[in-house]
Amino acid sequence: MLPSLRRRNGERRAALLAALSASLGDTVTVVGADAGLHVVVWLNRVPKAQEDALIARVLAAGIGLYPVGPLYAPAQPDARPDTAGLVMGYASLNQQTIDRGVRTLSEVIKAILC
Repeated sequence: MLPSLRRRNGERRAALLAALSASLGDTVTVVGADAGLHVVVWLNRVPKAQEDALIARVLAAGIGLYPVGPLYAPAQPDARPDTAGLVMGYASLNQQTIDRGVRTLSEVIKAILC
């Protein structure tokens, strides 16, 4: 990867992590932020049973996120946490899009928890 591309992706990753921290704070746990072009975000207050509903609402709002559920073997349901989880990519996004996406996610989470 070219140094300038690596730097830009690092800036995008930092923007995503900052937006998640500012909007969702300790209601999320971020995993895998040290490498790659995506992170896994565990939603500490959203049960895994609500993961599909959350994804549907976020997609309807125009935000592209992916559930972690399909990444776990169905034969081992206890292998994953009891909370909903998301795979969030950032490589093709700018600061404004990241901020808007995280704000929308925060609104959807609040609506699901009410």
